Amino acid sequence: MKGKVVNCAISTERGVPKSSVQCIELIENYGAVGDAHAGLSQRQISVSSLSTYSKGIAKELNLKPGDYADNITVEGIDVYKMGIGTKFKIGQEAILQIVEIGKGPNEHLEKSRYLQFNRPHNQMLKEGVFCKVLKGGKVCVGDIVDFDI
Repeated sequence: MKGKVVNCAISTERGVPKSSVQCIELIENYGAVGDAHAGLSQRQISVSSLSTYSKGIAKELNLKPGDYADNITVEGIDVYKMGIGTKFKIGQEAILQIVEIGKGPNEHLEKSRYLQFNRPHNQMLKEGVFCKVLKGGKVCVGDIVDFDI
């Protein structure tokens, strides 16, 4: 199964939408260089499917990739349907492993002004995928996401 990266994003603060960039640099066992979530836990990188942005409140509010604080948005595959432990290659060399699917309540989400009002309809709570970086590398918009590794 293959997909394609349609957005890369980082933020220097937690609980706010991320800013889109052309490429991000992933560091093994750390996350994305310059991102506030890097190095904090096994949830080093957040990945969402473009289809997540076409559902529920995201569609009504015309949210765009990165607004759910996802580092990488992919099209062509529903990443949240893959199982925990699944490994995949993204770009030329980066390898990620899914460590969590969905997002439960936490302090940072509760404080997020941007997502707090639409929490019951926040698709990222069910479809957000959190990954650990097994092998670092540069990831850019247009890169292939390969689950056949």
